[in-house]
Amino acid sequence: MDNNKPAEIIEVSFFELLLSVAKRKKFVISFTLLTAILATVIIFLIPREWESQALVSPIADNSSSIQINANMLSSFNTMPLLGSQKMELALEILTIMDSRTFREDIVRKFKLIEYFRITKSDSTVAMDIALRKYNSKIFRAALEQQSNAIQISVFTRDKYLSKSIGDYILQSLEHYIKQQKKMKSTLTREFLERRTNEVRTSLDTLLIKRKSFESQGKSFSLTEQTKQVLNLYSGIVSQKLLNDIELDIAVRQYGQTNPKVNELEAKSRILKQQLDDFDNKNGNSLPKYILDLEKIPEANMEYSKILIDQTVMEQIYKFLYPLLESARLDEQKDMPEIEILDRPGLPGLHAYPKRLMLIIALTLAAFLFAGLLAVMDEYVSRQQKLVIRQVLAELKLVKPEKSSTETDYNSDN
Repeated sequence: MDNNKPAEIIEVSFFELLLSVAKRKKFVISFTLLTAILATVIIFLIPREWESQALVSPIADNSSSIQINANMLSSFNTMPLLGSQKMELALEILTIMDSRTFREDIVRKFKLIEYFRITKSDSTVAMDIALRKYNSKIFRAALEQQSNAIQISVFTRDKYLSKSIGDYILQSLEHYIKQQKKMKSTLTREFLERRTNEVRTSLDTLLIKRKSFESQGKSFSLTEQTKQVLNLYSGIVSQKLLNDIELDIAVRQYGQTNPKVNELEAKSRILKQQLDDFDNKNGNSLPKYILDLEKIPEANMEYSKILIDQTVMEQIYKFLYPLLESARLDEQKDMPEIEILDRPGLPGLHAYPKRLMLIIALTLAAFLFAGLLAVMDEYVSRQQKLVIRQVLAELKLVKPEKSSTETDYNSDN
């Protein structure tokens, strides 16, 4: 044979493919039916899983008695703040449910080590395996970004067990959140009690100093300009101290990154700058209509400092005492932090496996695979016939037939 002659190429049209499948229809149908029967048997042997769902939404505590004063709230929009509080509480809920203590409690409560058939003798290893399987096979939680609602799903092989675990998760979640809220309220109340006692002690000391000063005949009549300067200075000092208290409370309640905390920090910097200007620490000169504190006579200055300190402490005390009473009420208040929109229900239909869909998909895949086998068989059969004809032609037992490829090759040459 000529080595330059191209090899035989078998060209098969789509119609011929269909004919090859039709010629082997018994094989295709038998293979498809057998696969469908085996798939049905296997799928029905797979244990069914039941899903119980719950939907919870965090409640933004905008009615809490400990709030930043109305002047501060009016300086910025409160709607994003409430949304931020709901998001923070939603993330806190997810963190609680993902905590090891929370999950271990559920594993022990419902004996999930036995449920997963974990046979490890080491209890620590068995617990770690159960926790991983709990996360991957039983529990799922999804956060809806717009509403900040959390959807909780529980999957088990027993519909009643799924519902029981879902109910226990909500019950434990409410308990954990109440405990955390009570702890925060207690810390806030202790902080306010400590600050209130300090202010009360300072007030008592200032009253004693003032009486002692006046009893020695050292009280002086202050000019109107001096009084205005002292009132202005004491007002700024009071605002600075009150803002620092509000800032400390806000950090304890909302965290360092909250917008309210950032607003209070900015106000604190402004007030500090004003006090530095009054004290002339930055070398800045006060406006001409404001009297410099250093120009006040020394005797009057000593007496004025007592009055300033007393005024400041009185304002702080008036601010702190209502907050302290509110903190005591908040500590005793038993209000829910989450709203349960949907409680776990008893599932009616199993969640997995989707038997009908799986059977249809596997049957279709088996039919396509059987058709592919039929086409491959037809190709191999034709290839074998072509090889036999070529061998017989070499032996000159039959006359060789020119294919279309050979014809094209010869015409080109």
